[in-house]
Amino acid sequence: MKISMTILTIIIAFNFGYSQSPRLIEKANNQVEKVNALIISEAGDLALTETQKADLQKLFIQKSKDMKALKKSGLEGDELKAQKKAINKKVSKQIRKDILTKEQNVAYKAAKRKRKKNK
Repeated sequence: MKISMTILTIIIAFNFGYSQSPRLIEKANNQVEKVNALIISEAGDLALTETQKADLQKLFIQKSKDMKALKKSGLEGDELKAQKKAINKKVSKQIRKDILTKEQNVAYKAAKRKRKKNK
């Protein structure tokens, strides 16, 4: 069952990728690699699986589309900022709750804290 779900996820991600612009896919892949690099910096044995990478890619592509739609919505100032924050919060929650394992999530949070502390 797990193998068939993994294969199905990869097929969907593969088909999903072809309907997107190359630039959007590249941007999403860069974001995926940043997440993976943060996790690996804390725990090298917790790298993302191919399924997780595909799920993150889809999520980041959708985030980019949502942000683009938001820019076109005509919102300005505090309302625009609040909507962007809501999108970012939703994506972060999905990453933590739906994609990363508990161990990966701990490593991801620790790496983000270190990065923020060093800024």
